[in-house]
Amino acid sequence: MQQDQEQEAAARALLDRVERDTTGVFGWSLGWGGRRANVDESASHDRVEIWGRRIGRGLGLFAAALLGINLFTHWFF
Repeated sequence: MQQDQEQEAAARALLDRVERDTTGVFGWSLGWGGRRANVDESASHDRVEIWGRRIGRGLGLFAAALLGINLFTHWFF
């Protein structure tokens, strides 16, 4: 029984290491950010804070898209 638990723990550690080594920086950061966002929203029960965070993220995405479009078209700035 004890040996099985030790083998399972060693296998999980090895799988985590392989996943960390094979996933690129961008993929890892997306995964970590997604897990962190879910933890933050489940821990906070303040509806205003949750909606404020969602609106802020949406506005940030919109601003990044606008700047990205402007980079190639020189349309706005």
